[in-house]
Amino acid sequence: MSRGSAGDWARPLAEVLEADVPTVDPHQSDPETPLQIMFTSGTTGDPKGIVGANFRFCAAALLGGLFEYRSDERPYTGLSLTHGNAQSVTLAPALYAGHRAVYSRRFTRSKLWDVCRAYGCTTFSILGGIATAIYSEAPRPDDADNPVRLVISGGMPAALWEAFEERFDVRILEFYGAMDGGGVAYKPVGEGPVGSFGRPPRWHRDEDPRRGG
Repeated sequence: MSRGSAGDWARPLAEVLEADVPTVDPHQSDPETPLQIMFTSGTTGDPKGIVGANFRFCAAALLGGLFEYRSDERPYTGLSLTHGNAQSVTLAPALYAGHRAVYSRRFTRSKLWDVCRAYGCTTFSILGGIATAIYSEAPRPDDADNPVRLVISGGMPAALWEAFEERFDVRILEFYGAMDGGGVAYKPVGEGPVGSFGRPPRWHRDEDPRRGG
């Protein structure tokens, strides 16, 4: 922009880039320092905002190990980053481990597999009725022709579980947590009964005094 045409409020971009600007120290000495406001799922009413501290986001970054993400993992999500799932399953682990994650502005069941094929996505996360919505799409000959190996699910219907895996040639890891809760539960691939959301990770069980941890 030129000053003559845009008025006194406009400045040439080169001038802005050459100017000195104050820096911000991103380091936080207190892990309890608030980082963001996250929202509950709204299953019992309107979603409610919860103040999330720095340590909570950093802890979520370690969940990639729980999901057994590989070094070349490319996780995908079309879920909102204002909610814990997209951050815990995709964003935080990707930042921590250097995965090239893929994000959509919104979830779309009709284009899900096309997105995964186009960007080589190896995992994605679904919640509640999303699994049923995906499965209700008309079957296509290339349903199983996709790079996804793992679907991290929160609420996969037991009656749909094995049929979903077979149709799309994926494996399901069931995962449960809550923004306003104090822990998580998960069912690794091939362990426990179909339809179960699993049990707490070992670090939760070891901390239980009733177990001698």
